[in-house]
Parts: sequence; structure tokens; C-alpha cells
Amino acid sequence: MLARAILRATASGQPELTEKVARFHGAITSQIKKAMIGRNGRPTAEAERDEATAVVLEQVWFTALVGWAGGIHGQDEVIEKVRTAGALILEK
Repeated sequence: MLARAILRATASGQPELTEKVARFHGAITSQIKKAMIGRNGRPTAEAERDEATAVVLEQVWFTALVGWAGGIHGQDEVIEKVRTAGALILEK
């Protein structure tokens, strides 16, 4: 239900929701980046690439979530799409 509410808020175009939606996307990107980096962190030179990678993965996740909310994708398919994107981007 939360995901569907966020999708509706994103698509609504209401200016008062823009900041909240942007914070949500930022929080998800931050979580992805933390998961990629792990506890040890990475050298500063890789920080920019890590940020870009996290943004792209968040966008893939969000797009798959839109498909899920619309009944196009099942939960397992959303997970698989993000997993595949991560493997391709991170070359694993």
C-alpha cells in the first residue's frame, strides 16, 4: 500500500508533494549505496561512481515498482529486474 501511495504521489504533479517524493528517492538511493559499500566504505575516488550506480539502481527499482503497482510485474519479477540490473552495472 505504501508503494502504491508513493507512486500516486509521484504521478500527481502536486508541488507540495515534490519535496517529499524527492526525499523518498534520496533515502532509497542512500540505502542502496550503503548496501553496495558495506561497513568498510570505499576510497573517495569511487564515491562519485557509487552515487551514480545507486541512482541508476533506484531508478530501475522504481520503474519495476510502477509495473508492479499496475499489475504488470509480480513481486518476484521486481526483485529479479533489480538483481539483474545490479549484476550488469556492478559487473558481477
